[in-house]
Amino acid sequence: MGDIQAFGTLESITARNTIIRSFDKRNTIIPNLILANAPIKTFSKEELIRFNLQISVHRDTDIPKASQVIKNAIKSNEHVTQKEYTEVIINSFNEQGILLDIYFFYDPRTSYNTFNLRSELRNLIFTALKNAGITIPFPKRLLINKV
Repeated sequence: MGDIQAFGTLESITARNTIIRSFDKRNTIIPNLILANAPIKTFSKEELIRFNLQISVHRDTDIPKASQVIKNAIKSNEHVTQKEYTEVIINSFNEQGILLDIYFFYDPRTSYNTFNLRSELRNLIFTALKNAGITIPFPKRLLINKV
C-alpha cells in the first residue's frame, strides 16, 4: 500500500475508517487498517513545528548577505517563534541559480493558518531581497527558428 498523506482537521473516526477534512473542504477517507500500520503526525497538539521554504537567488549573489536579509524578513513576522533558530542554508545549484532552504519555527496551536503564514513569509522575503538589490532568477530559453 502507498503512503497516504492527509493534512486537515479530524472529522470522524468510525469502526472502518477515519475522515480528515482538508483546508479546501474536501474529505479524505482513510481505512483504519492503513492507519493501524502507519505513523501519524499531529500538528495542533505540538508546541512547535519546523517549516521550511525554498527560494532561488542569482548565482552572483552574496550568499551571506542574502541569508541575513532572508533571516531578518522571517524574524520580522509575529507568527514565527524561536526566531534565533531561523536558518538559511544552500541546498543546491541549479539552472535557475542557487537554491536556498529556509527553516523556521511556528506554533500550530495558534489560530493562524499555516498556508497564510507561508505566503506572508514568501512576500516578506521577496520584498526584502528586492529592496537589498538581490534578484530572484528565472529560466531563460533561447529559441532558434530554423526555416
